[in-house]
Amino acid sequence: MYSQANTTLTIRLCAPKQLLKFLLRESIDQYRESLEKITLLNLQDKPLIVQQNGSRNPVISLRQVRHPTQLIYSSAIAHKLAAQRHVSATDLAVEIAELVTAFTLSQSADCVYPRLPKVVLQNTRVLTTSSGFIQFELKDPAIVGWLDFLIQPCSVAASAPCRDAINRVSTGNRVSTSISSTPEFHPKIFAIQHAHARCCSLLRLAHRAHLITLDQPDTDPRNWQLATPTSVPWLTPDLQLQTNHSTERQLINQLLMTLDELDELGEQVSLQTLPIPNQEPSSNPEQALRLATNLSQAFQAVHRDIQMMGSHGCAEPGDRRHAHLGLILATQRLLHLLLQNCLGIDAPSEL
Repeated sequence: MYSQANTTLTIRLCAPKQLLKFLLRESIDQYRESLEKITLLNLQDKPLIVQQNGSRNPVISLRQVRHPTQLIYSSAIAHKLAAQRHVSATDLAVEIAELVTAFTLSQSADCVYPRLPKVVLQNTRVLTTSSGFIQFELKDPAIVGWLDFLIQPCSVAASAPCRDAINRVSTGNRVSTSISSTPEFHPKIFAIQHAHARCCSLLRLAHRAHLITLDQPDTDPRNWQLATPTSVPWLTPDLQLQTNHSTERQLINQLLMTLDELDELGEQVSLQTLPIPNQEPSSNPEQALRLATNLSQAFQAVHRDIQMMGSHGCAEPGDRRHAHLGLILATQRLLHLLLQNCLGIDAPSEL
């Protein structure tokens, strides 16, 4: 049985992919000694994978699986280890999945993931496929943890290394980049700015219609937070997301994919004292532009298909409207980060 006293888990609030990699890595590492008793993973005389720095940790990659209603990540780590051990990847995937589940159940949420509800761990399912892939399914109560993170005030703030990597040049009070000075990118930039401004407009309209109350609505939109409702009712009584339309689901998946890729770009998405650990920044601003474009397009699809203002929105229950507006606020926060901090471009609140 795993002894919790043998290790201190100190990872901070992070992107979904980073958390899942951590769970895989810690599970394999903490159980390494006991795994020597398992035929498939006799590791006493042979490490899993020895990298150039001598680490025994395996190189773990994860990708988000496109699914219309679920958030699923998939890893091929069992294939890597099976090739080394000359065993069945399918059988090995089952063994590793069981270890991850046991490791997760042995932890308290406060140790693994500070300031997120315990349901984040409780609602992360570990599955395997017949072809030997390990999959993580994040159920709706787990997804709420990241949505709540995104709508917190000052939850998105860029790291200096990422800004430097984008090669920005300050000119007075304005900032220019190779992206903003390249004509071929101008239509894309305008579309992203338009999506951000539309998010701000919808939130202001909802505030004026008393659907929500924004704290200090006349200040910079990046500082907006909800005064009422005090917490967003993301879930229905049966623990399903209120924002369950197919385009809303796709927007949620895109939001979390953006968090994942910002982490890999070296961007810091922080909630006050809980930052994502910095990684080597990317010097490719086109990646940030692609993220912003994909996110703005996902938002526009939602805005096209779902109208929460006017007569259409009045027919929706209050909790449903609040959850939809919370999703818009989360989108506005990330678009603002991508425009102003990653690309050095103005994030207008109106056009």
